[in-house]
Amino acid sequence: MAQQPSIAKHRILLHHNLAKYFSVEELRDLSFDLGVEYDSLPGEGKEAKTRELVDYLERRGRIPDLVEAGRRLRPRISWEEDTSAPGSPATTAPPSQPSRTGLSLLVILFFNLVILGALTYLLENRVSLQCVRSSVSAASLATGLVLIFHLAWRYLGPAIKALGDAIKVEPFAIPVRLIATLLDALHPSSQALSNRALWLSSIVLAVMVGLFGPGPLSPFRPSEAVPVVQSFSVRRLDGATVTLKPNDVMEIKMSEQVLVEATTYGSANMLCVWHAATGTLQPATGCATLYSPHFEGANDTLVIVAQSPCNQQQAFAGLHIKVVSNRP
Repeated sequence: MAQQPSIAKHRILLHHNLAKYFSVEELRDLSFDLGVEYDSLPGEGKEAKTRELVDYLERRGRIPDLVEAGRRLRPRISWEEDTSAPGSPATTAPPSQPSRTGLSLLVILFFNLVILGALTYLLENRVSLQCVRSSVSAASLATGLVLIFHLAWRYLGPAIKALGDAIKVEPFAIPVRLIATLLDALHPSSQALSNRALWLSSIVLAVMVGLFGPGPLSPFRPSEAVPVVQSFSVRRLDGATVTLKPNDVMEIKMSEQVLVEATTYGSANMLCVWHAATGTLQPATGCATLYSPHFEGANDTLVIVAQSPCNQQQAFAGLHIKVVSNRP
């Protein structure tokens, strides 16, 4: 029972410090870091909210966490009971500017760039996106993982730190406090980078990586050979096959259907797109199509567009078609 007055004085001191030296927005950030929903606390106004915050943490035995956070945010304020002036909170000079917590943004940025480079090195040649260099694919994925970490840690970090110093999973003990400290060193605090700024910077960076990494504006696409259409192989229904060069004339009967296959070289997995002015085309395997005419005595043109796999290079070639009568 002798400790009750001391505990009460400490609560008064904590309430006094929070209400006097913290703005409402800073109290929101502090509550967030401690895993407490500020708006859900009972009462109206800063005085009532800070009182309920102290009561909430005291009931859960987390006053040391509040003291530690207070010392980190306002190191020039006394967060323990001052016995030199009994009955009154400690007298200290309020800081002219809020102190910056943790490491500076430049140091945190440097650490993140080091981790980004290490992840890129580990993922290279293990992750490959189509039409993108392996190193760019790895860097894009590594950037995405770093962004996910920062967004997740901003919201899950307080809950994880509230688990205590360690979690025992026989026969091991997971050092929660140590891991949280290391992760905190890589993540800017809410005072240095607000939630809105974190989301905005993450979205902007993700869009830039998407557009200039594996996206259509990427300057890092692999070089591709220019495709070349060398010749056409025309196979008729009776099995007869004739080889034609681009711009040659092919005669075909009105009721006839032929298989036209292009002989190409250049990039592997080339994409072939066929076009006809009036005739009918049906798909076939490989770089080929089934062609049948529409009108007797009319001329037609069969054109192929050969595209490299990443659509960086393409070539055009065609045949002139003369439709003749079925009568001998």
